[in-house]
Amino acid sequence: MGGRTHSGASERPRVLIVDDSAPMRAVLHQFCVALSYDVAAEVPTAEAALEVLDAQAVDVVICDYRLPRLSGLDLEALVAERFPDVPLLVLSGDLDLVEECRRGFATGSRARRRALCKPVMLGELGSVLDALCEGS
Repeated sequence: MGGRTHSGASERPRVLIVDDSAPMRAVLHQFCVALSYDVAAEVPTAEAALEVLDAQAVDVVICDYRLPRLSGLDLEALVAERFPDVPLLVLSGDLDLVEECRRGFATGSRARRRALCKPVMLGELGSVLDALCEGS
């Protein structure tokens, strides 16, 4: 059964990166490594992300809002339904979309969701990932 968080005291949290831009995936990978996170996988689509979640444990998902076919919000809804314990961070270069996500994520069942505006800074990403992985 995939999609379960499994970080123990000695394990680094595992991140799934979902972005259709290879350069953005590479930057996020570098940021995650610099923040002492393990990258479980990097994929370009929501469908591929679901395959990863089915196959292995992931502690947090980082996804772009704009993805081919299914959007980041579509992925968020599917993750909430199929892997409710896995937190998710949506990234977008559009501040209006980020604010829309933040308003939607303010409800109780979506409390372990966050949204950040690109370009994201290393410290900001670290703070949000840490909060998501700690369950706050």
